[in-house]
Amino acid sequence: MVVVPAGGEFKKDFAIGKYEISIGDWSKYCALTGKCKPETDREKFNDPVTGITLKQAEDYVKWLSERTGKKYRLPNPDEWKYAASVGGKLTPDSEEFKAIKGSLNCRVTLGDKILKGTGIANIKSGRANAWGLKNFVGNVQEWVIGSNGAEAMGGAFSDAISNCDLNNVRAHDGSADGTTGFRIVLEDVG
Repeated sequence: MVVVPAGGEFKKDFAIGKYEISIGDWSKYCALTGKCKPETDREKFNDPVTGITLKQAEDYVKWLSERTGKKYRLPNPDEWKYAASVGGKLTPDSEEFKAIKGSLNCRVTLGDKILKGTGIANIKSGRANAWGLKNFVGNVQEWVIGSNGAEAMGGAFSDAISNCDLNNVRAHDGSADGTTGFRIVLEDVG
């Protein structure tokens, strides 16, 4: 978790996952609850979990809250954007984002050949933003829950690098797919 300092509309600090929830995290949940089948291939443990529904992600967060006694949940769009953009300082045109963009797991092509963005990458790959978030753009798009329902933010490995940025938001019906994952927020960080 990364503590995000208060600012703008946020009157108190909150914490958000430094990484997307991994297959290893998900497998631990599966093994302890029996609600799903844990992955046994340890080489996949640091890949982001995909192929689950929004309901399953929400069940995971509920279980984590009950298990730890702390309040975890999916971020809302404003929290996600604030954390990913370092309080609005990181914009698609900023020098810092331009420096990070080369490490994003988004689709790069040369003619008909895909050079980058052929699939998901390790959650610890790429450059972090100034607050320490990794893969906040690209790799897998991330569920957020707001007044418009579920949305996916940040773009995924299958999105063209030109469309992979902080403003990539799309409606999502919550169904399972191979490009959507999530990170979590911890309320009340002290």
